[in-house]
Amino acid sequence: MTHLDSRSIVSAIEIVVYIPLAALSVCLLVKYGFKREGWLYLLILSIIRIAGGITHIIAQEQANPSTTLETVVTILETSGVSPLLIATVGFLTTVKQNAFEDGHLLHKGLRLMGLLSSVALLLTIVGGVNIGSNTSSDDVSKINSGNNLRHIGVILFVVQFVLTVLVTFFIWSKISQIMKHRRTLLKAITLSLPFLGVRVLYTILSAYSPLGIPGVTSGSPSLAKFNSTRGDFGIWLIMSPIMEFIVIVIYVTVGLATPLQNDYFVGGKGESLEDATQLNSSAYAPNPSHGPSASSVSVAKPYTGGSAYAPRPGVTYGA
Repeated sequence: MTHLDSRSIVSAIEIVVYIPLAALSVCLLVKYGFKREGWLYLLILSIIRIAGGITHIIAQEQANPSTTLETVVTILETSGVSPLLIATVGFLTTVKQNAFEDGHLLHKGLRLMGLLSSVALLLTIVGGVNIGSNTSSDDVSKINSGNNLRHIGVILFVVQFVLTVLVTFFIWSKISQIMKHRRTLLKAITLSLPFLGVRVLYTILSAYSPLGIPGVTSGSPSLAKFNSTRGDFGIWLIMSPIMEFIVIVIYVTVGLATPLQNDYFVGGKGESLEDATQLNSSAYAPNPSHGPSASSVSVAKPYTGGSAYAPRPGVTYGA
């Protein structure tokens, strides 16, 4: 058995870590439903990291790994940012649910942002395949074509990240219209943005780093340390795997701890079932400082009918 290098050890750790994260993502999908795309893309990221870890270790175990295997390893390594971006867009869609009168426009915009990330991922995959399948100086034109596709893809990732930040702050400007528990999810999104930004930054720096193919001049030599497979290990570890892990842990933790299904929207204001229960209880509780004592009064149970603060037919519930 070949001695595992530093990157392969990280790959092994990712396999161990992302298996339970994948299981938790499945639990969140069951809890909130498959229509909530954010949890689905966390599961996809977990699967990508598990598959990437396995293929990386297999590639190192082989004395002369095939070009196809090396290409798969590279593509899986660089494709983690897309599920994170799409997941964040999905969570923003959940946050703004029923919050704005013109929400259909924002909804369409978020859909387009998700599509943008999918296109970016496709371009980076096609570019990576073109580069990986043409590894000699005789195929310079094909390599350059693949590299150009990668560059376009990562630029689209940057555009989507900027749009995600802008939409997040726009929703913060309308925070009073957001349902209670969805505000917690919005805080989680905001907390994750710096880490997601570092991951996107590494993606673009890596894309513009030298390819390391003999006879092929591409990328800036000063960016060689950001190459995702041959660059500086410490930079890669901090800016790629660790950033991804922090973001997915933030989202999974909030998803497990926050009862998004208890939110509902009524009367132009976000409410929660807990708030409604407390309000109805206080409305019917006796006041010991006025009138007869509490022991001589029959206290009504919290009203469960059609008050402005109780769930009503036709109102959207849950995450």
